[in-house]
Amino acid sequence: MSREPSSSLAPGHRRPLRRPLLAALSAVTLLALGAAVPLAATTLLPMDLDSLADQAELVFTGTAMHNEIALTKDGAFPFTFTTFRIHDVLKGRTRAGEIVLRFAGGDLGDRGVGIVGMPEFKEGETYLLFVRGNGRESCPILGWEQGMYRFSRDTVEGKSVLVDFRGAPLHGIRDGRWVRGPAADVERARPIVLSQEDVTVTPLDGGPELEPAPAEDKALAAATPAADELIVRLRSFLGGRRQTKSYTPGRWVESARPADVPDHFGVLTTGRR
Repeated sequence: MSREPSSSLAPGHRRPLRRPLLAALSAVTLLALGAAVPLAATTLLPMDLDSLADQAELVFTGTAMHNEIALTKDGAFPFTFTTFRIHDVLKGRTRAGEIVLRFAGGDLGDRGVGIVGMPEFKEGETYLLFVRGNGRESCPILGWEQGMYRFSRDTVEGKSVLVDFRGAPLHGIRDGRWVRGPAADVERARPIVLSQEDVTVTPLDGGPELEPAPAEDKALAAATPAADELIVRLRSFLGGRRQTKSYTPGRWVESARPADVPDHFGVLTTGRR
């Protein structure tokens, strides 16, 4: 990007995190904040599409416009506020035009806090997001990276497609889950757990989102549909979920405001109920 994310405190964009989370999270990465910040362990379990659809307060597509960093009032912990230009709302309601989402952690240039598994957004790129707990939870994306999908250009066919945070293209919906192609980032496709004491990595058994696609799904995945077609299918899927007991209706979601940062940072929360 030619334009860097804006910051109320320091220039520079957020540092990309190299090790993601899918199956569980029990550690954070602290980047030169001086004194250690006490953080309680947080567990994050795999979520399939029907869980994301049922629990999200807001589902929308939008383009990331810019980031703003604001510190807690005690000056010890940063939050990142990302502004999205809204294109389409599939569930819930919000103000027309833009929405601002708040994420724990952030890069202040020479110091900052990076949290393993926290979604990262690039200016000018468009995303499909499942939102819950904006301004309340550590991460307003339900399931953290699991509730974030990016619009990507298919260089072979020249069309826009949807990919997950591992770069796996989405081919369709079957039995309450996405049908996916192979992950572009093999390292990110492996579920991990990080020990808070020594930050070691241990592979875990895969959850429903990591199981190999059955034979009937391989035929469905033969051709990657355009992103707009998948959004139409998702809208229909969300409509069908309204008849299930586990479905939670969408709600009005306000933008988060940098002026409303807490006095201090408490514990990581996942937003899953």
